[in-house]
Amino acid sequence: MRIPNSSREKNPELWRKLRREGITATDIGALYSGKSIPQLYADKHSDSSFDSPYMQWGRYREKKIIQRLMDEIKTVIDSNDDLFSYDDDPFFLSTPDGIGSDFVVEVKTIGRKLDRLEEIEAAGGRATKADFAADNILGYFGQVQTQIFTVPKPLCLFAWEYREKRPGVTIPNHPVENIDDLFTPGEWHFVRVDTDDDAIRECKRLGDEYRKYVPSEPPKIPHYLWKLQGEIESIERSIAVLQSDLELKKNTLNSIVMMSMEPGSVFEYPLGSVRYTVYT
Repeated sequence: MRIPNSSREKNPELWRKLRREGITATDIGALYSGKSIPQLYADKHSDSSFDSPYMQWGRYREKKIIQRLMDEIKTVIDSNDDLFSYDDDPFFLSTPDGIGSDFVVEVKTIGRKLDRLEEIEAAGGRATKADFAADNILGYFGQVQTQIFTVPKPLCLFAWEYREKRPGVTIPNHPVENIDDLFTPGEWHFVRVDTDDDAIRECKRLGDEYRKYVPSEPPKIPHYLWKLQGEIESIERSIAVLQSDLELKKNTLNSIVMMSMEPGSVFEYPLGSVRYTVYT
């Protein structure tokens, strides 16, 4: 079931709030990969888990990859950033990247080869839990299975593009302004993934564990600190704009004053001074 007004782009605060209160496809993927329940809880209550340069790059490439997928399979795919909840238990949530007539789409940009999934793709087959495990991306399998039964659709098209790092670029630990400077697109692939009833049972079991978990201590980095950091960065950006504007006004004033000064004179004003120097 689609949750009204839950768009990640248009209503990000509600999107994050609902994700913290439930267990998402991303959470299931993390648990499939071996993350502990306490660590998952801490991550879910830290704003830093919602963005990174890698996530930025993935969002940047997402629509382009979905367009290539549409061209390949000749089927309409609607890009999506809404939350969906499982009809039988709204505690389970997902935000698939795209939705088709009888399938969901999950897009990944990754930095290493997926040999087993490439073999499945070349053979025209459908990837299974074992195939994802063979490529050491079992977390992705848990994620797409959760999307399949929350939307619900019987199939997922799992598309990926190899991410190539630009030479000489250091990936920062925080979101960046120009993500074009970080990566370049590589070759891309996709495989079909069916519903796996075992995954649904596992997701439910993990969901019950998450509900029962009571943290013995609060997350290491409280939510309000991440909010405060965001406010500080916003103020710093505003100061930089003001400084740039101030420098422009000073240069403009200097040029006007110079036009009316005599050689050798000095003009003092609150923002500094202008000296008319004659070079011989």
